[in-house]
Amino acid sequence: MIFTRDLKKIGVYRVVAAQIVLTLVAGVVAYYIYDSWFAAGSALYGGTIVIASSWWMANRIRRASEFLSQSIDGEVSTRGAVLLYAGLFQRLIFTVIVFALGIGQFHLPALPMIAGFAVAHAGYFFVGRL
Repeated sequence: MIFTRDLKKIGVYRVVAAQIVLTLVAGVVAYYIYDSWFAAGSALYGGTIVIASSWWMANRIRRASEFLSQSIDGEVSTRGAVLLYAGLFQRLIFTVIVFALGIGQFHLPALPMIAGFAVAHAGYFFVGRL
């Protein structure tokens, strides 16, 4: 699959693997701090938001790079930049909606969810940025 090969090139697998490990660690720590599987699930939920967002961003980067590599009559297409900005906006809206669902609809504790989200984001710093 071409998309999978492209993801390997930009290092998404390493980043997502680090985020998965960090999310699991956040879940275990939340369990020990709160002594609750519910808090652990909330931390895992927060980390999963980051993992899904990383895959989404990787797809946008791949699509934008295809457009940026194409030139029309010697000029670089601006559609790639538009795709990146649209992807940024979509990821922001996705994150807000999923957090709202987690806290409002699923009644997950907010602090472990935010902690899992923050810890999973640290995967970018441990492995590298996309």
